[in-house]
Amino acid sequence: MNRYLVTWGNSGIGRAVISKILEQDSGNHVVSLDQKLWSREKEEHVHEFVIDLTSCWEIEKFIKSAKENNRSFTHLVNNAGFQESFDILDSTINKWRSLFSLHLDAAFMLCQYVCNDMISRWVKWTITNITSIHDTIIRDIAHYSSSKAALAMFSNELAVEVAKHGIRVNLVAPGAIKTALIEKDLTTSELVEKAAWQKMLCLIQR
Repeated sequence: MNRYLVTWGNSGIGRAVISKILEQDSGNHVVSLDQKLWSREKEEHVHEFVIDLTSCWEIEKFIKSAKENNRSFTHLVNNAGFQESFDILDSTINKWRSLFSLHLDAAFMLCQYVCNDMISRWVKWTITNITSIHDTIIRDIAHYSSSKAALAMFSNELAVEVAKHGIRVNLVAPGAIKTALIEKDLTTSELVEKAAWQKMLCLIQR
């Protein structure tokens, strides 16, 4: 039986990931770390924890509980993230740090816990970190793109470190996905076309 740990699985990409996991094997079990509970009828084999992933204390509390209850995972998907416009010259350190906490610190803590658990159990499974095309493409979202770029480099470093233990680290960098979170920003055909062009530019660069 596979056990998946997915962050922000109650909407968007995370929800699609969980749906695909359950579609592939109805025996799979998923733990989803979310800011709120699912908005639809609870799915079988999905256990939810309401947790603030910008809080190291709350993440530590979850990890401690998982260890005490002997809860292990075969796969980790760090999906949590959001973006918004960011004026570098007119913002606050708290706003800057909030996305680094969500995108980088949370991923670091969960990767460390899951990888150490895998190593102690002599199992070889996978980590998937979801970044963005904006880890290389510049836009007016400096705190988002910078934190996602940091997550990409962290993923590369982690992949090298845990390869000797047979653990595989995957990095996925999607472009604009039409989810509820981003759809509100795609208000005109011009913006939709711009999002598609950025995705194509990223594919060409890579």
